[in-house]
Amino acid sequence: MKLKNVLLGAITAGTITLFTTKYSGKERRNLIKNYITESKNNVLHIKKAANNTKENLNNLKQLSDELLTPFVSELNIEIENFKFQIEPRIEQLQESINKLNNDLKK
Repeated sequence: MKLKNVLLGAITAGTITLFTTKYSGKERRNLIKNYITESKNNVLHIKKAANNTKENLNNLKQLSDELLTPFVSELNIEIENFKFQIEPRIEQLQESINKLNNDLKK
């Protein structure tokens, strides 16, 4: 919607400018013809860029799906391994803390 409004505004501004300048009929027609051709080319360029962006986003989504799913799975496995490995150390630390607390109470 915004792009449509911008293009409409540009065409309107260009048309007003062309009609308020002092050119001969032939010059004015050539200017209008060139302006319309240039506007069409700009619209085609924008359309092509939008399609390229859409395609790139689809490629990015596909790539992220392919890479992130295995990465998250592997990361979860590593986290579980870490928890398993650190659990005895945490228990030892907790025992040491409890012993220190008991010693401090005496």
